[in-house]
Amino acid sequence: MSKKFLNVKKLTLLFGFFLYLLSLKASYLLLLQPINTQPHTPASECKAIVVLGGRNDYDRVLKGLEISHLNRNILVVFSGVHPKYKVVVKHFDSPNVEFEDRSTSTYTNAKYTQKILEKKGIDGLCLISSEAHLFRAERVFEKFGLEADTIVSNEVSKKLKYSHFLPDLKYFNLNITLLYEYLAIVYYMYQRWI
Repeated sequence: MSKKFLNVKKLTLLFGFFLYLLSLKASYLLLLQPINTQPHTPASECKAIVVLGGRNDYDRVLKGLEISHLNRNILVVFSGVHPKYKVVVKHFDSPNVEFEDRSTSTYTNAKYTQKILEKKGIDGLCLISSEAHLFRAERVFEKFGLEADTIVSNEVSKKLKYSHFLPDLKYFNLNITLLYEYLAIVYYMYQRWI
């Protein structure tokens, strides 16, 4: 066999192993550990809730609706959430809901939300987003002078089982999202937004 064939075979095996690692819950938990945020206050004590749009809008929107249903006086801002969810939110008849439609990034989520909260005279808030996104989101909002507590929309059990070493497409997607977050954190640090 030629050396070129052996090198291709090794690269293929290495790439396959990398894909395997990306599909594990164990890998997700390991990658999440350095950027995991813990909620600071219960949702019932938040002055305002900001639901951040993104890849996992569905979980985030449901969490925002759940909180607005439990506390109808709290302001819930859906910032950068996909327009299709407006219809869903309007069906729940929550009295204190606002949509911020201009956001296309975490930076613009913070920028436009700050203006809404200033108009309402609200200075503290809770952010709803995925476990992976909250680390960066919390820091970006702080750059805009908004003290933000966190509420996880898609919390994953931290208990590890043997089955978590079997490939799972859900964790492949979550691990790709985590890798994106690490790249975004580096970018934001370079831009000095964090």
